[in-house]
Amino acid sequence: MLTRSFKINYSIGSIPNGIKTDTFTFFLLFFYSNIIGLNPGLAGTAIFIALCVDAVTDPLMGTISDRTNTALGRRHPFMFISFIPMSLGYILLFAPRQDWDMSQNDLFVWMTIFTIITRIGLPTELTRQMTPAGFEPAHPKITELESVALDHSAMVSGSHSGARTH
Repeated sequence: MLTRSFKINYSIGSIPNGIKTDTFTFFLLFFYSNIIGLNPGLAGTAIFIALCVDAVTDPLMGTISDRTNTALGRRHPFMFISFIPMSLGYILLFAPRQDWDMSQNDLFVWMTIFTIITRIGLPTELTRQMTPAGFEPAHPKITELESVALDHSAMVSGSHSGARTH
């Protein structure tokens, strides 16, 4: 039986991912196209490019972390360092203002670069693949922990996509 405090402590790691995911899903395109003035086609293309880069870097990072062996474990060193690029990318992604007078190309490049940095900086797949407390991936408690993590992430980020499965 997993204690309530163990479940809460495990699920805290999903909060940044929930905030990032909901912001990207509900606000990023609106912010760039309606507030900053980037052509919606270019904004959508920037997001598409970032997703394509993420599709390559996630499995690559998984392979690298699988082959890493440190005193902190396989994935923890990457998780500890990842807040730096993720935070900087996230802040700079939403930094442009209308009075900067950036061209459409400049805005497109800015959005593309910092969307990629933010997506790469948050090791979403690392936290999901990490086996907590020594459980093997097929262990039945993994499902319970993941459902609690999803639930808490959804509650904090304000998303209604979290499923209550416990």
